[in-house]
Amino acid sequence: MFDYDFHDLKRPLDKLNSELEEMLEYFDDETGNGKLYINYPMVEALAYTKQLPDSQYNSYEISREDCSEFKHIVHDFSYYPSFDFLMKGDDDALSNNWSMLKQQNVSKANWICNGDDGRTPDVDSICQKNIFKGQQQKYICSDSCRVSILAALPLFLYEWEGR
Repeated sequence: MFDYDFHDLKRPLDKLNSELEEMLEYFDDETGNGKLYINYPMVEALAYTKQLPDSQYNSYEISREDCSEFKHIVHDFSYYPSFDFLMKGDDDALSNNWSMLKQQNVSKANWICNGDDGRTPDVDSICQKNIFKGQQQKYICSDSCRVSILAALPLFLYEWEGR
């Protein structure tokens, strides 16, 4: 897992994107060089949700300027005060929370890549390269210079279960 270091305003965005594109080309196969999964903007995206299921999840995005405060923003925004909703509790509740997080992130990845959040996507259509391209086209390289909040771990689980 890798965080999209969007918050580093001293680093030119085109350089960051170019380096990440190279990494995605190289780390694109779990049985070869390994596979890179990217959190947008960082791992705390996993907790950026209101009570599950969160019907507004596809609309969540953040500006480059605000990313430096993302950890605090998540803490104030999230319905869940910590990651305990994913690690503690009875097996049914944990399984249900992971299932809903997976569905939210898969749906959002499908929206970013294919403009569709209503169908279950093919694993290959929401690959990390496609997500990165979609993020650039729809958010990062736009006039507002934002990123759509997306967690990589649920996408990894979706891909792992689908293969």
